[in-house]
Amino acid sequence: LTEGITSGRDSQGFYLKDTDENVLTLNGESDYIEVPQSDVINNIYDTGGSIEAWIKPQSDGQSDGGRIYEKKQHNLLTHSESGGNVKLQFYIKFTGADGTWDTGAVVPINQWSHVIVTYDADSVSNNPILYIDGSSVSLTESTTPTSTREDDSTYPMQIGNNASPSRAFDGNIDDFRLYDRIITSTEVTKNYNAGLSKHRN
Repeated sequence: LTEGITSGRDSQGFYLKDTDENVLTLNGESDYIEVPQSDVINNIYDTGGSIEAWIKPQSDGQSDGGRIYEKKQHNLLTHSESGGNVKLQFYIKFTGADGTWDTGAVVPINQWSHVIVTYDADSVSNNPILYIDGSSVSLTESTTPTSTREDDSTYPMQIGNNASPSRAFDGNIDDFRLYDRIITSTEVTKNYNAGLSKHRN
């Protein structure tokens, strides 16, 4: 993580000026950041939560499963590189069957993309919403969750890998954020637009 130039903040707390030097660069092998276990990030999807990042993958990551983030019981990853794009997958463990949802190969490599996943783990009938560059994308549910979500409160969170570490993200991650609620589509659009000048200049 290198230091960039920042100044001022808008009404949402985003920097008015934020250079693209201030990003996490991962080697696709062993790099990651670990966030210690905290009540602030525990079971983030209970009653609804959201996780956001700008990503610039260079491939589908280590062992075809580069983690944008992982917190033991849930993750968001890149996989299945094809035609210069990768798929995204959201996974969450339940005490019965786990839940898994995939996009198509829609995220380009070597280019910044804004991604947000929102989800409410309180009911197995709920599905995540995944936004790429401000628009929701179609998801395929490959496994359907049953019973109740598994508790993640004793585990740290890894950004750019899993705890082993054995599933490194290959590329760059920036502006990683967590929300303890489902943010609206209007907020998604505002967050995307706020990051455009930094990531698409």
